[in-house]
Amino acid sequence: MMGGYLRIAGRLNYVTLYPTRHAPYPSIRHFSVVFQHPKPHIPQPYLATIRNSRSFWGFSSPSRKPPSSQPPNISTDERPVIDGPQASVPVEDVSVAGAAAPETIWTDTVEPLTSNPISESSVNALQDLTVDTITQVTIPPLHYGSLADLGLIGWHPVGLVRWSLEAIQITTGMPWFWTIVAGTAFWRMVVLPVIISSSRNAARTIFYAPQIEAAQRRLAAPDKTADPHQLRIELAIAYKKLGINPLVSLFAAFVQLPVAIGVFLGIKGMCELPVEQLKNSGFDFLPDLTALTSVADPYWILPLMAMVGMNMQMKLSAREGDPTKPERLHILNAFRLTFPFGAIFMSHLPVGVMVSVVTGIAMSSLTSVVLHRAVVRRILNIPPLPAKPPKIPTLMESRAAFYKYMKEQREATYAQRRDR
Repeated sequence: MMGGYLRIAGRLNYVTLYPTRHAPYPSIRHFSVVFQHPKPHIPQPYLATIRNSRSFWGFSSPSRKPPSSQPPNISTDERPVIDGPQASVPVEDVSVAGAAAPETIWTDTVEPLTSNPISESSVNALQDLTVDTITQVTIPPLHYGSLADLGLIGWHPVGLVRWSLEAIQITTGMPWFWTIVAGTAFWRMVVLPVIISSSRNAARTIFYAPQIEAAQRRLAAPDKTADPHQLRIELAIAYKKLGINPLVSLFAAFVQLPVAIGVFLGIKGMCELPVEQLKNSGFDFLPDLTALTSVADPYWILPLMAMVGMNMQMKLSAREGDPTKPERLHILNAFRLTFPFGAIFMSHLPVGVMVSVVTGIAMSSLTSVVLHRAVVRRILNIPPLPAKPPKIPTLMESRAAFYKYMKEQREATYAQRRDR
């Protein structure tokens, strides 16, 4: 008995030859031909070797080994039984019209087996394993221009943010989770000079508050002999001597707001389209960046991190406040009341957006901590912080201040009506 591969009519078949003898002609040998289909060879997917499709930044499982390409061992129990006169066919008569001559690819002596090592259930399990492996690596990596082909790139802030994320991911090969973190940090660094300039201007306004208030009182004084135009010129000269420009704060807001909106809407649009590559984040805790936060993060870790970060940022901002005007800090408590609603809103955002939000809050807090250092303020020519910074009032104190303010406004309105 011999076994081997025969190519018949362009199809590769595994053939087993069984010798038989006939009584009338004992010298003539015939062979029974049994066609058997071998187990298909499943090669390793090509995308499994691409660096960008593997995770080097988070926890990842080892790649699965492709199945062996050796031919199966078929037992004699599973040979099909051929009844009738075609059971014994001479080897010389095996031919197909229009087919090429049989070509022996591999030959070996096959001994009958008593059991089949590959059962039907194991073959089905192997097929399911192959489908799962191919599904994990069939998402191709992005290339330059991929987001442009999807219509996501433009010269507006949203399009520029998406272009920067594409450039960072393709250039560095980082997974998309860390690409969003790096992209958000990059745009925070872009607006850092504007933040420093705004902080310097605000610190000088507080530091030179007495001189500025004296000039403003002169302008507001009911002195008919003084020229209002001349008083405005003197106030502008005083601002210039002190290095204060009221337009700097307005310019800082004008620059930071488009960048913040661009980062938020840019990542949100990519997650909602979605860009298929974002479904493989490279970070096991949050594997799909396009999923809703309430689904991918059932414990609300990201929204809680955002709320804690915002509270910390408000405390750091209060450290730079004007100690002569503590009533302004009651506004911070008004923002604190919106935290529960903010957490609910954030839970309905995609995971990729929340990763960017948490990164932005962390970068803002880090910037404030660094700018509070005396050495840094001296290098950047920023006036020192107040010796006795104002203290953030409690919610009850803000409530009492609010009722007091409303009572004063009501009394002032009644007084104006009586004067009429």
